[in-house]
Amino acid sequence: MARLHLPTAAAGVAFLLAAMWLLFIRSPARPPAAATSRFFPNAAAEAAYRADRRLAMVNGTAAASSSSARAFPASSPGAAFADITRRPWAARIIVSERRKLLYCPIPKAANSNWKYLLRQLEGYGDYANLSKLHAPALSGLRYLSDYSAGEAAALLADPAYTKFVFVRDPYTRLLSAYMDKIASTDATFVRAELRGFLAHLMDWRWVKARVAAVGGAGGGGTPPAGDAGGGGGPAGGSAASAAGAGAGGGGGGGGVDAAPRPSFRAFVDELLKAEPASMNAHWAPQSLLCGFGEMPYDFVGRFEALADDAAALLRRVGAGGVPFPSQADIGFPPSGARGVAADYWTLELMLKARLIYDVDFHTLGYDRV
Repeated sequence: MARLHLPTAAAGVAFLLAAMWLLFIRSPARPPAAATSRFFPNAAAEAAYRADRRLAMVNGTAAASSSSARAFPASSPGAAFADITRRPWAARIIVSERRKLLYCPIPKAANSNWKYLLRQLEGYGDYANLSKLHAPALSGLRYLSDYSAGEAAALLADPAYTKFVFVRDPYTRLLSAYMDKIASTDATFVRAELRGFLAHLMDWRWVKARVAAVGGAGGGGTPPAGDAGGGGGPAGGSAASAAGAGAGGGGGGGGVDAAPRPSFRAFVDELLKAEPASMNAHWAPQSLLCGFGEMPYDFVGRFEALADDAAALLRRVGAGGVPFPSQADIGFPPSGARGVAADYWTLELMLKARLIYDVDFHTLGYDRV
């Protein structure tokens, strides 16, 4: 007969009660002060940001035949244009002079599909070359940070340019990142990238300790260029045993890939302790990655309506006859996060994710617990 561990149970109940008080009983109109200090320079900037978002959601111009895409104007466009190339997210904004597009790619929100398509629209014959897709030095694509401050300001002020981004529900995006970048047992990923992503989540000392513990040196690599920033199992317990509520084991090689991976619960708990600015791009807040409130987006599409929103945007820029690439086209199979979400998410984990991604839920208009 299982014993009830009272200290552990009491701690869990205390956490849930504290989280519920924070999320439901406190006035939602005023988020915790920590959220302002982590995501906004001051309270006035946050207030202006949220006011712009609400105005955009009510009065924003939806893309033709799209029910989900909206415009998100900048809070202070003049100030933003003046120093836009110095912003950390300026290096993410892809510029297509041929199609008059400015695009901010968000990992786990169809950014590989869009990079593939933009290289195709720019006329690169090797647009299907995946080794160049995420490597800025090889892709041939230009980024906003490649321009002078004056040139960048002119691009942003030019009404001929469509400034767009695609976003995703924070819950499914986070689970997709975990399955694809932490729990995956794909041999190529494990060999080339796993260790780098684990170091982004934990640190290199943790990775080296895991390697030493299993007596090997496998599972190397660093995160892909440009995104410095798969498999699965339920929410808690050992990462080595799916039956024991784990997060998927590792492959061979005798290194970090052979050691138990962090469970989804451990993954979320690590992110709860991290500063958003230091997170890997695959699980960093989307609002932070793409400068919402500073970058004056004309079109914000949703991953959940990807086919319709992508088609609407392509029609808008005169590329309606160009098909949007599928996962099969780009050679990246989907993680399948949406179909297995119930196996991973508990109320406690959802409340924790709600705290981590509060700015995204507020800004992007997604439902939260």
